Amino acid sequence: MIRRRMSFLATFFLFLGPGPATSATAQSFQYAGATTLQKHFMPQATQLFEARHEGIHFQIFGGNTGPGLAALLAGRVDLAGAGRFLLPEETAAGLQETLIGWDALLVVVNAGNPVASLSRGQLRDLFSGRVTNWQDVGGKDEPVLVIASPKGSGMYAAVSESILPGAAHTPRALVTGIVAEADRLVSFFPGAICAVSSSMVDASGTKVVKVDGIFPSAEHVRNGRYPLKKPLLLVTRNEPEKPLVQFVEFALGLEGQKIIGSKFFPAVKE
Repeated sequence: MIRRRMSFLATFFLFLGPGPATSATAQSFQYAGATTLQKHFMPQATQLFEARHEGIHFQIFGGNTGPGLAALLAGRVDLAGAGRFLLPEETAAGLQETLIGWDALLVVVNAGNPVASLSRGQLRDLFSGRVTNWQDVGGKDEPVLVIASPKGSGMYAAVSESILPGAAHTPRALVTGIVAEADRLVSFFPGAICAVSSSMVDASGTKVVKVDGIFPSAEHVRNGRYPLKKPLLLVTRNEPEKPLVQFVEFALGLEGQKIIGSKFFPAVKE
């Protein structure tokens, strides 16, 4: 009797099958890295991608460029975002970068600062600490306070490469724990200055200044007249799984580049 009942139950569960196919084929991928991409690209891009690829799911974390790449190298995440190009040692370790867009680097000062334009030489002097008073660059008799992004962030690297080539960051800078909060800190201090992504300038009480007399309009960034910009990269490790390859291809496609264009500047020409 017990043997007959077990046989019936086995036939019943065999008829039901193993359950939904998605439970066996579901894949989850983790992203970490560039704050700009975490906030203004990944949420919308992954939502569209997941809707068209059943069983694929992305978890999105921030942490800035450096920690994101470190997590990717350690195998703790599957995809990283970067606001700088990879270093030779990172490429040698198996990381692969794909340029998906460009971000303008905007120079932000307090709204009460009368300075409207700064040359690249003046920016270098300000961010290195060589100039410590605004009157030396046409402003008020006001001490300069540099608001800096943390080391390891794409923004820190962008300032190093675009504003401070061959020079060190001032040790007197006020370092913000969150890159996107730099402009808010500038609004609190009359003599403050920072450089941030075009997607991050939203604090009242601040203004964007021209660089070498050029305002960072979309046209000036695209045609290269505006001199400060940084790359936006998706980074994978060794031979990425097929869904990750497909997602990178999606980022370079029409829809992905449209999302990039809403806050940044597409890498692919129309």
